[in-house]
Amino acid sequence: MALSWCWLMALPDEPAGLDFEAEGGNKRKSDDEEVRSEETSSTAESIASQAQDSESESRCYDLGEGLCAFRARALALQDSERHRTLADAACDLVSGLATGPSSQLPDLAATARLSDDGSSTVCLKVRHSQAIEGEIATRSRIGYSVYMQEETSFILRQHGNEVVLETPGLEFRPLRDAAALRRKLRALLGGGFSKQTAYKWWEAHADEVCPFERSKLRWIIESILGLRSISAVTPQEGRENVLWGFLHARRLRPECFRFWQDERLGTRIVGVVAPPQSEEEAELQVRSDAMIAQVPQRDLTLGEYFMPSSMNWLALFNSDIIGQPGANPGKVAKLLSAAREWGPAEDGWQQHDRSWNCVDQKNFLGRTTLEQGRVIWALARSEED
Repeated sequence: MALSWCWLMALPDEPAGLDFEAEGGNKRKSDDEEVRSEETSSTAESIASQAQDSESESRCYDLGEGLCAFRARALALQDSERHRTLADAACDLVSGLATGPSSQLPDLAATARLSDDGSSTVCLKVRHSQAIEGEIATRSRIGYSVYMQEETSFILRQHGNEVVLETPGLEFRPLRDAAALRRKLRALLGGGFSKQTAYKWWEAHADEVCPFERSKLRWIIESILGLRSISAVTPQEGRENVLWGFLHARRLRPECFRFWQDERLGTRIVGVVAPPQSEEEAELQVRSDAMIAQVPQRDLTLGEYFMPSSMNWLALFNSDIIGQPGANPGKVAKLLSAAREWGPAEDGWQQHDRSWNCVDQKNFLGRTTLEQGRVIWALARSEED
């Protein structure tokens, strides 16, 4: 599956002086500050006590109470520190995804229904009044949007030494303009469709098919190749790889997320996605996997420093290919949580990108003083839009 890893394929043998997080422009606060559930210890203890009295009941909550109850019951599934640590990480991911839409869309109604089987599984069904779609900030350099159906379920269970979180109703969809461009290039180039011919066509026609005024694909590619520190040293093959990677994204339908403890790195997470559902998706998968397998370990290490969101996304769904023990669940939960502030730059092509300033706040020493999520939510459009 083509991910934001493809920027790595543009790197020269000895990249230096890379500046991926240049600041600029104005930020805008969301209409409402991000709503976070009040998960106090006293509330959790109260709900856990209720759960013991009626373990198998199904009960409707408002969203904040439902998330608090879900966490309380999830932590109580097994009496061990390991389980509580893993379940807590899973609940952080659930909370970020579930609360994000209504924190930015005040007219979006959300309710939650909680049930469990009294032993090893707890389920939270979150229902929104409409399907929703989240744009991931450009500087995360991820070629997907987040999509949740009107009803999305979060089913947490203990499985051996792991915690497994199933998420029916959640999808990650490739950028619309990337999929449209791939189909256009296939039609135009026919059997001559390749990395080289696709990029040559892109150089000549990018302004026509993916104008700066509205193309998310163009913004992400330019945020990589437009950096002076990258552009001056990137070989032609590297530029071709960047476009080729984004063109070969397929829809990701997570079957589950697995959480476990790594002896060296602590809690880790991997996403297990459903197999391709068409011949086209299968072909995209094969080509994407082949590119990922070619990324040198040196570039993966470099990416972890300069682009943690991108690299954790890569490790989340491709840990077996790159030989890494999954992603950092805290980084993944942050990435998929709602942004609090965002806005375009004052000039350049970034003035057209509302997500450009969706970044963490830093002080004059470059140290992060306030973290925020990276998703900007909206009501879902039809796939034809």
